[in-house]
Amino acid sequence: MAGSDIGLNYASAFIETLGSPEAIDHAAQELESLASVMKMLPSLTRVLGHPGMELARRRTILGEVLDKIEPQASTRRFLQIVLEKGRIAETASIAVGFAALRDARLNLASGEVVTVVPIDAKEQDEWKLTLARLSGRSVRLSFRTDSALLG
Repeated sequence: MAGSDIGLNYASAFIETLGSPEAIDHAAQELESLASVMKMLPSLTRVLGHPGMELARRRTILGEVLDKIEPQASTRRFLQIVLEKGRIAETASIAVGFAALRDARLNLASGEVVTVVPIDAKEQDEWKLTLARLSGRSVRLSFRTDSALLG
């Protein structure tokens, strides 16, 4: 699993606070959304992690960003704690760790199918069913085409 030990520790603590599979899935999406925003805006990470800026101001900035993402209350509170502990720069590794923990907890396997030509929804469902049967897990697949494949 990629990510830091710190990120995995925070992810592990957070996932334990969530009850339902739906809440876990939402939290994973919310963490990934914030990690994506922070990757696109590296200055945001620097500002939120800057020890010279008042914590209250950094909380306000994070709150404004989270207002756009609209996370559930538990995710919002968790990210405020991450900020307060000075670990906001670990958001990407927390998201990676959380996704892996989610998949393990929900018995979910993820994968990507790459084909030369697009496949229709029926064929996509057949891929999912076959891989679920073979793996004994629920399967989440993404599909994409690559015309450079040889077949």
